[in-house]
Amino acid sequence: MPADPRLAAYAEHTAATPTDLTRLRARVRGAQAQSSRGWLPYLAGTGALAFAAVLAIGSVDTAPAPVTASFDGTSTGASLEVAPGVAITAAGTGELTGTEQAPRLAWAAGSVEVSVEPGAGLDVQVATDEALVKVVGTVFQVERGPLGTTVGVTRGKVAVSCANGTEHSLTADTTTTCWPTTATGLLGRAQAQRTGGASVEGVMATVERGLAAGPDATIRTELAALQVVLLAESGSAGDAIAAATAHLSQPDSGRRAEVARVGAALGYAASGCSGAEPFIADLPAEEVAASALSMCHTAGEGNAPR
Repeated sequence: MPADPRLAAYAEHTAATPTDLTRLRARVRGAQAQSSRGWLPYLAGTGALAFAAVLAIGSVDTAPAPVTASFDGTSTGASLEVAPGVAITAAGTGELTGTEQAPRLAWAAGSVEVSVEPGAGLDVQVATDEALVKVVGTVFQVERGPLGTTVGVTRGKVAVSCANGTEHSLTADTTTTCWPTTATGLLGRAQAQRTGGASVEGVMATVERGLAAGPDATIRTELAALQVVLLAESGSAGDAIAAATAHLSQPDSGRRAEVARVGAALGYAASGCSGAEPFIADLPAEEVAASALSMCHTAGEGNAPR
């Protein structure tokens, strides 16, 4: 088939890039598809053969080509034209499937920027564990990490559906973050918040959500132990002692010595040996012997050391 003269002229006068030509082809196909509606009544009287030929020609574009690509976290940040009118700049891990008209990117970790040609009739979606982003023409970024999935818009508008049921409509220069919804994800968020210097109250809110999500014993241990430490840091000694007691009452809880150490210190400060005694059994014997708690252990509950 000879080259479309419109494309040749476009390249000659504007020094178009391959990406420009790809986008122009998509527009030409779109214009042909729209104008074909006016041909059908005119050709209807020319016979079945002519009508069948029109259908055969039109069928070339009725089945969009499949697209596929893998991002393994080693991407250099170069822009990749994954479909006509869709460019992706990735620095992370994900998998692209779908078709040229409806690309689907499952994003696991890291950041990705997606540029979608406006008005090209494209249905582009990016999904993470926490969010589903839908767009028909815009430039936006998706970053997934321990804090959740953050979506930002540079141009246009996107719809974001968070896994927790919230919906967000974003326009240029706006962002939103979808929190993790699993206990494991919430533990990761809490740890990232703590490392990042978030307030005790903010980290505690995440820990409480994680505990409410019904974690297994391993994740519950980490969340509950962090809760004890946060309560102690916030000055809520009574709540911290109660949380430490609850943690140690679970036979499958780990971090027992760490939690017992906090409980014993707070209990002793509050009421002497009687407050520390419930936690001594979970402390290493050598640690007890080398501390003031050794007198509590030998003197018996209720007798504070002098």
